[in-house]
Amino acid sequence: MASERKKRNRNIFFSIVLFLFIGGYTVFFTSRFWLRIPVQSGNATKIGTTVDWNDREVKLIRWEYSKQQNEMEVELDITNKRYDGINRYKFSAVDLNGNPLYVDKIIEEDDWIVLQIKDLPSRWSDISLRMDMPKESEDTTLKLYSSLQDVKKVGKIEKRSRTEYKVLRCDSQIADYNKKIQKAEQKQGKLNQENLRIDDKIVELKEKETYQTDEEKENTEQLISDAESQKQMNTDEMEELKNKVTEYQQRVSNIEKQKEKIANE
Repeated sequence: MASERKKRNRNIFFSIVLFLFIGGYTVFFTSRFWLRIPVQSGNATKIGTTVDWNDREVKLIRWEYSKQQNEMEVELDITNKRYDGINRYKFSAVDLNGNPLYVDKIIEEDDWIVLQIKDLPSRWSDISLRMDMPKESEDTTLKLYSSLQDVKKVGKIEKRSRTEYKVLRCDSQIADYNKKIQKAEQKQGKLNQENLRIDDKIVELKEKETYQTDEEKENTEQLISDAESQKQMNTDEMEELKNKVTEYQQRVSNIEKQKEKIANE
């Protein structure tokens, strides 16, 4: 009797273990179909990033996603530094599971590309956009990434004319330069504040010299010299930043004129 109960308990135990094993196996290998995979935002290519690829500079200008339309729009600037006359490329895209996605070329010029990635899966986390040379070669594939967490979300990707896309491109360039201006001016402000603190420190050090020995004065003079050198370095950097701001402002002005001309065409 006790032997039968022991045997029955052993069978129940092994049945539970088998059930848990099969259940865990099923959950592990099917989770990608029902569970959204966590996104690591560090993998996404940041807007404004320029990548060197096959003697070309490829800059990501814009990457937008419309949940309503289930599609994306990507804008790239391309500078061909090889001057080989090859300015047409092959584009493809895949989701995290390697499933291919349809890529439509909306604008294709030598230095400017606008693409739309369509029919995205209902549940996605990461998208990889691939760029290849037009002919099979040993050149590497350029891969740009976006994620559900990082992509700019828009209500609708509008249908635009070529002129409207050109205006939008101008707006993106102006916004990019304005960010650079803001960043340079913030850096100027920080350096200026640091120089004010250096001035205060130099005054403090000189006041202490009155009651110092010759050896102490020598050390203090070295500290003052180091502080003045740092102040000059800051001043030189502020001048460089000032010149950059002036350059960026001129570029913005030129783009605004170009935008006005395009809009009136």
